Amino acid sequence: DYGSGAKSFDIKSENKCFTSSAAFDNDGNVYIRCLERIESEDSEEDTDYLIKYDASGKELYRLDLTKEATKDSSEEGSDVMAITWHEKYGLICHTTKGIYTYDEKNGFEKLVELKASGTISDLVKVSDNQLLIYYINESEADMVNLDTKEVVKNPEGLGSESQYTFFTDGGSNLYVSPLDGSGVYKYDMKKS
Repeated sequence: DYGSGAKSFDIKSENKCFTSSAAFDNDGNVYIRCLERIESEDSEEDTDYLIKYDASGKELYRLDLTKEATKDSSEEGSDVMAITWHEKYGLICHTTKGIYTYDEKNGFEKLVELKASGTISDLVKVSDNQLLIYYINESEADMVNLDTKEVVKNPEGLGSESQYTFFTDGGSNLYVSPLDGSGVYKYDMKKS
């Protein structure tokens, strides 16, 4: 057998499901934030879901985020913008009110107070205790220390005149690629 052993499965939906964020836990389960559009002859209705599937594609739960927003949300409907998995904290959800954890037993619990700067394009775990949140419409970023709850606005070296995409190598190395296609750069975490 060659390759990574990656698995795939089809997500069954009677309506159009637009995936905006996904995360994978250590057991091979996948969490998907899905906007489902229900179209009828005279209207369209959107429902925002957080769905958990096991590694075989079996749906384990489906949370209607339009009804189950975080406890301190003053807004109707979902305020979950992006999700990622963290070994220590579990499923992490970035919302308009801050960084939350979510599990089936306890629901949403606030981890870090943080006001969203705009639309998130990247939510990346960059070390055991740090997340990078990048807001594409503002070309701004937050580096969040999950243990100390410290937030560093616009880490050094990320210019507001460019837009970026971020990724890691699976370890603690963060890479940055400007959307202008000028290259891929390793970001020095020691300076931020």
